[in-house]
Amino acid sequence: MPFNEEYSSGGLNKCTKCNLCKDRNNVVFGTGNEDADLMFIGEGPGADEDKEGIPFVGKAGKLMNQAFIGLGINRENVYIANIVKCRPPQNRVPLKEEVENCLNYLRTQVLLIKPKIINPNTIKTQKIKNFLNFLSIKLSILNSNIFINFNNNLYKKTNCYE
Repeated sequence: MPFNEEYSSGGLNKCTKCNLCKDRNNVVFGTGNEDADLMFIGEGPGADEDKEGIPFVGKAGKLMNQAFIGLGINRENVYIANIVKCRPPQNRVPLKEEVENCLNYLRTQVLLIKPKIINPNTIKTQKIKNFLNFLSIKLSILNSNIFINFNNNLYKKTNCYE
């Protein structure tokens, strides 16, 4: 069973670590190729994503799809996830507590997918980018290479996967 289905059908759908669980329709874990070289990470699901259970299917997803077409990228060849897996009310920026509660899910996604490039430029706020930077620093303790795109600068991290 692909890990997206395993997480969605398992304990993640029952997660009550923060208040986001109270109003969610679906946990939005991730979508795409689990062997992808390229991974995009957003902050959190919006209303359309909460309804469908898939990240980046709303307005931002349509823009992302247009960008993929323009770049010659097939959406099915990348992996797309969010930091928080449940929709923040009124699409607000996720709170520190919400990010911290979901960060291990994102770490697991990155470790299982082992992308060569992670692009967090779909994240709107520097505060959240700092959390992702924390994630990459923690991953750098492991053993391989990863490239992280921050503000259109490509950084090579070594010792990322075992």
